[in-house]
Amino acid sequence: MSMITWMELAHGSMLHKMKLAGEGGIDPRYATKLTIYHVNQLNYTKGNITNMDTADVYGDLFFDVRSYVVPIACNRPDPRIPDCTNPEISSDKLGITEVEVEVDSRFSNYSRCNIADGHYVCSCSVPPPFGKCGPTVGIEDVARAHDVFPFVPAQGDPNYLWWRYNLAQYLGGYWFSFLSEGKCTATTDQTVLAASNTSSLNEEPCYWRALKVTKRISKNCSDNSIWRAVKQANPACFESCDQPQNISSSCVIDCFFTTLMGPESSSQPYNRAAAIDRGILAQAFLAPFLSSDPAKGGCPTV
Repeated sequence: MSMITWMELAHGSMLHKMKLAGEGGIDPRYATKLTIYHVNQLNYTKGNITNMDTADVYGDLFFDVRSYVVPIACNRPDPRIPDCTNPEISSDKLGITEVEVEVDSRFSNYSRCNIADGHYVCSCSVPPPFGKCGPTVGIEDVARAHDVFPFVPAQGDPNYLWWRYNLAQYLGGYWFSFLSEGKCTATTDQTVLAASNTSSLNEEPCYWRALKVTKRISKNCSDNSIWRAVKQANPACFESCDQPQNISSSCVIDCFFTTLMGPESSSQPYNRAAAIDRGILAQAFLAPFLSSDPAKGGCPTV
């Protein structure tokens, strides 16, 4: 998986001020490959990321794990928790797809692409650093984006707001948006290229293309892997709950986030020294994609 630093993004911001050059396809001077992940309902086409938001490992973990507070956060209406009605979180038939993509590294601002009446609709976020959305891939630094109003809780706010805020700072990662206007129509399929008698089907510059759909797994299977890893890190806490297997229990949810980021994380900025290595979560997230054997932590393809 490609790792991106904020310095590289700042460099990309300067490049974005230049003319987006290229006779056709992705400009090879700026082409880079990423492995990304996307959560959505299983009725959507596997691997289609057009007008959708995706993430790297830690960015996707933030999206996935923050949903673990839903059982306690959604008992009463709270406009600060939109996850209660987000079908990419609330649906009981969700998948996570791993996709390899090639992108133009001159990123633009992140677009928020959400489901409305069964279709994905994107809206542009226009704070710094880029000032525009598309046609290149949009990007958002999860920790930076959630360290501003209205995501920073106040003293006395509910524990789920503090966990959500701290989770973004703890995991970090990046979110990516793939707008249709930047999509490449070229293919690397040699049969198609031979039939068209050309080396590329793109005549205009483009800024991203999906190279390979590696695997789609059930989000429930992924969640089970993550829960197992955290429970193994602090079994005594979970066993002290009346229903240690009930992940909707407030006691179990408290144990999960206390184990992850320490006891202070429910009411104030978390203490890094009290948190477990976030790599434990990354390993638990990736294992289901590496195998289909449950004995190896794998998940079947769906």
